[in-house]
Amino acid sequence: MREFDLPFWGIGKGNSEWMTYVIVVISVLLFIVRRKRNNTPLEDGLHLFNVILFLSVSVLELAYLSLMGSDAIWFCTPDKVGWLWTIIDFIIFGIIVYNQFMCFFNTLADVEYNSCGSFSKYWGIYSWIWGIIIGVISSFFLPVILPFVGIAFAVCQLVQIVLIFRGVLSKEGGDTLSFVWWYISLDLCLQC
Repeated sequence: MREFDLPFWGIGKGNSEWMTYVIVVISVLLFIVRRKRNNTPLEDGLHLFNVILFLSVSVLELAYLSLMGSDAIWFCTPDKVGWLWTIIDFIIFGIIVYNQFMCFFNTLADVEYNSCGSFSKYWGIYSWIWGIIIGVISSFFLPVILPFVGIAFAVCQLVQIVLIFRGVLSKEGGDTLSFVWWYISLDLCLQC
Protein backbone atom coordinates (compact mmCIF):
# COMPACT_ATOMS: atom_id res chain seq x y z
CA MET A 1 0.00 0.00 0.00
CA ARG A 2 1.37 3.38 -0.97
CA GLU A 3 1.90 6.17 1.51
CA PHE A 4 -0.83 8.46 0.15
CA ASP A 5 -3.44 5.90 -0.84
CA LEU A 6 -7.04 6.74 0.00
CA PRO A 7 -8.78 3.88 -1.83
CA PHE A 8 -12.34 4.91 -0.95
CA TRP A 9 -11.97 8.12 -2.94
CA GLY A 10 -9.70 6.62 -5.60
CA ILE A 11 -6.96 9.00 -4.55
CA GLY A 12 -3.37 7.86 -4.81
CA LYS A 13 -4.19 4.95 -7.10
CA GLY A 14 -2.16 6.15 -10.09
CA ASN A 15 -3.14 5.73 -13.75
CA SER A 16 -3.12 9.49 -14.33
CA GLU A 17 0.21 9.79 -16.10
CA TRP A 18 -1.56 11.45 -19.04
CA MET A 19 -2.00 14.56 -16.89
CA THR A 20 1.75 15.28 -17.09
CA TYR A 21 1.40 15.93 -20.82
CA VAL A 22 -1.46 18.39 -20.27
CA ILE A 23 0.63 20.14 -17.61
CA VAL A 24 3.52 20.43 -20.09
CA VAL A 25 1.26 21.91 -22.79
CA ILE A 26 -0.24 24.50 -20.41
CA SER A 27 3.27 25.30 -19.15
CA VAL A 28 4.41 25.97 -22.71
CA LEU A 29 1.46 28.35 -23.16
CA LEU A 30 2.42 30.07 -19.88
CA PHE A 31 5.98 30.42 -21.17
CA ILE A 32 4.74 32.03 -24.40
CA VAL A 33 2.62 34.51 -22.44
CA ARG A 34 5.54 35.22 -20.08
CA ARG A 35 7.84 35.96 -23.04
CA LYS A 36 5.18 38.20 -24.59
CA ARG A 37 5.14 40.53 -21.59
CA ASN A 38 8.50 42.24 -22.40
CA ASN A 39 9.03 43.33 -18.76
CA THR A 40 5.70 45.16 -18.67
CA PRO A 41 2.59 44.10 -16.74
CA LEU A 42 -0.11 42.28 -18.64
CA GLU A 43 -3.44 44.02 -18.97
CA ASP A 44 -7.01 43.21 -19.96
CA GLY A 45 -7.58 40.00 -21.93
CA LEU A 46 -3.98 38.80 -21.90
CA HIS A 47 -3.84 39.26 -18.13
CA LEU A 48 -7.04 37.27 -17.68
CA PHE A 49 -5.79 34.56 -20.06
CA ASN A 50 -2.54 34.33 -18.09
CA VAL A 51 -4.41 34.02 -14.79
CA ILE A 52 -6.72 31.32 -16.16
CA LEU A 53 -3.74 29.35 -17.53
CA PHE A 54 -1.83 29.69 -14.27
CA LEU A 55 -4.77 28.62 -12.13
CA SER A 56 -5.55 25.74 -14.49
CA VAL A 57 -2.04 24.34 -14.28
CA SER A 58 -2.03 24.78 -10.48
CA VAL A 59 -5.31 22.94 -10.00
CA LEU A 60 -4.26 20.27 -12.48
CA GLU A 61 -0.99 19.72 -10.60
CA LEU A 62 -2.84 19.35 -7.30
CA ALA A 63 -5.24 16.87 -8.87
CA TYR A 64 -2.33 14.97 -10.39
CA LEU A 65 -0.50 14.77 -7.06
CA SER A 66 -3.68 13.59 -5.34
CA LEU A 67 -4.43 10.94 -7.94
CA MET A 68 -0.89 9.64 -8.35
CA GLY A 69 0.13 9.55 -4.70
CA SER A 70 3.69 8.39 -4.20
CA ASP A 71 4.00 7.54 -7.93
CA ALA A 72 3.78 11.22 -8.90
CA ILE A 73 7.38 11.37 -10.10
CA TRP A 74 7.21 8.28 -12.29
CA PHE A 75 8.79 10.26 -15.15
CA CYS A 76 12.03 10.62 -13.14
CA THR A 77 12.29 6.98 -12.13
CA PRO A 78 14.91 5.03 -14.12
CA ASP A 79 13.09 1.73 -13.53
CA LYS A 80 10.04 3.04 -15.39
CA VAL A 81 11.47 5.26 -18.14
CA GLY A 82 15.17 4.43 -18.32
CA TRP A 83 18.16 6.58 -17.44
CA LEU A 84 18.19 8.72 -20.59
CA TRP A 85 14.53 9.71 -20.19
CA THR A 86 15.03 10.22 -16.46
CA ILE A 87 17.70 12.83 -17.19
CA ILE A 88 15.67 14.47 -19.97
CA ASP A 89 12.47 14.47 -17.88
CA PHE A 90 14.30 15.89 -14.86
CA ILE A 91 15.61 18.79 -16.96
CA ILE A 92 12.12 19.42 -18.42
CA PHE A 93 10.64 19.24 -14.91
CA GLY A 94 13.16 21.83 -13.67
CA ILE A 95 12.36 24.16 -16.56
CA ILE A 96 8.61 23.83 -15.91
CA VAL A 97 9.00 24.54 -12.18
CA TYR A 98 11.22 27.57 -12.90
CA ASN A 99 8.72 28.88 -15.46
CA GLN A 100 5.85 28.48 -13.02
CA PHE A 101 7.70 30.34 -10.27
CA MET A 102 8.43 33.18 -12.69
CA CYS A 103 4.81 33.22 -13.89
CA PHE A 104 3.60 33.25 -10.30
CA PHE A 105 5.62 36.33 -9.37
CA ASN A 106 4.77 38.03 -12.67
CA THR A 107 1.08 37.36 -12.10
CA LEU A 108 1.26 38.84 -8.60
CA ALA A 109 2.95 41.91 -10.09
CA ASP A 110 0.16 42.09 -12.69
CA VAL A 111 -2.42 41.95 -9.91
CA GLU A 112 -0.70 44.85 -8.13
CA TYR A 113 -0.51 46.89 -11.32
CA ASN A 114 -4.05 46.23 -12.55
CA SER A 115 -5.63 46.89 -9.15
CA CYS A 116 -3.64 50.09 -8.49
CA GLY A 117 -2.74 48.53 -5.16
CA SER A 118 0.37 47.19 -3.52
CA PHE A 119 1.25 44.43 -1.09
CA SER A 120 4.29 42.73 0.35
CA LYS A 121 5.15 39.23 -0.83
CA TYR A 122 7.86 38.64 1.77
CA TRP A 123 5.63 36.93 4.36
CA GLY A 124 4.74 34.18 1.89
CA ILE A 125 8.26 33.86 0.46
CA TYR A 126 9.95 33.61 3.85
CA SER A 127 7.38 31.11 5.08
CA TRP A 128 8.28 28.90 2.11
CA ILE A 129 11.99 29.13 2.94
CA TRP A 130 11.54 28.49 6.66
CA GLY A 131 8.89 25.81 6.05
CA ILE A 132 11.28 23.84 3.83
CA ILE A 133 14.23 24.23 6.22
CA ILE A 134 12.25 23.32 9.34
CA GLY A 135 10.41 20.55 7.49
CA VAL A 136 13.63 18.88 6.32
CA ILE A 137 15.33 19.20 9.70
CA SER A 138 12.32 17.94 11.63
CA SER A 139 11.83 15.01 9.22
CA PHE A 140 15.27 13.75 10.24
CA PHE A 141 15.32 14.56 13.93
CA LEU A 142 11.72 14.96 15.11
CA PRO A 143 9.22 13.66 12.54
CA VAL A 144 6.36 13.84 15.01
CA ILE A 145 6.20 17.65 14.63
CA LEU A 146 5.88 17.58 10.83
CA PRO A 147 2.09 18.06 10.93
CA PHE A 148 2.58 21.17 13.08
CA VAL A 149 5.14 22.51 10.62
CA GLY A 150 2.56 22.03 7.86
CA ILE A 151 -0.11 23.80 9.90
CA ALA A 152 2.24 26.71 10.68
CA PHE A 153 3.10 26.97 6.98
CA ALA A 154 -0.59 27.03 6.02
CA VAL A 155 -1.28 29.77 8.59
CA CYS A 156 1.59 31.85 7.17
CA GLN A 157 0.16 31.45 3.68
CA LEU A 158 -3.26 32.57 4.95
CA VAL A 159 -1.62 35.66 6.42
CA GLN A 160 -0.09 36.33 2.99
CA ILE A 161 -3.53 36.02 1.41
CA VAL A 162 -4.92 38.58 3.85
CA LEU A 163 -2.02 40.93 3.02
CA ILE A 164 -2.75 40.57 -0.69
CA PHE A 165 -6.46 41.24 -0.19
CA ARG A 166 -5.78 44.25 1.98
CA GLY A 167 -3.36 45.69 -0.56
CA VAL A 168 -5.48 45.02 -3.62
CA LEU A 169 -9.13 45.33 -2.69
CA SER A 170 -8.75 48.46 -0.57
CA LYS A 171 -7.45 50.52 -3.49
CA GLU A 172 -9.37 52.22 -6.22
CA GLY A 173 -9.82 49.83 -9.10
CA GLY A 174 -9.60 46.84 -6.78
CA ASP A 175 -13.02 45.65 -7.92
CA THR A 176 -11.64 44.94 -11.39
CA LEU A 177 -11.47 41.19 -11.84
CA SER A 178 -11.89 40.69 -8.09
CA PHE A 179 -12.67 37.02 -8.57
CA VAL A 180 -9.26 36.65 -10.22
CA TRP A 181 -7.56 38.31 -7.26
CA TRP A 182 -9.31 35.88 -4.95
CA TYR A 183 -8.02 32.89 -6.90
CA ILE A 184 -4.51 34.31 -7.23
CA SER A 185 -4.38 34.80 -3.47
CA LEU A 186 -5.83 31.38 -2.87
CA ASP A 187 -3.19 29.92 -5.15
CA LEU A 188 -0.54 30.85 -2.57
CA CYS A 189 -2.13 28.22 -0.35
CA LEU A 190 -2.76 25.77 -3.18
CA GLN A 191 0.91 25.71 -4.10
CA CYS A 192 1.79 24.09 -0.79
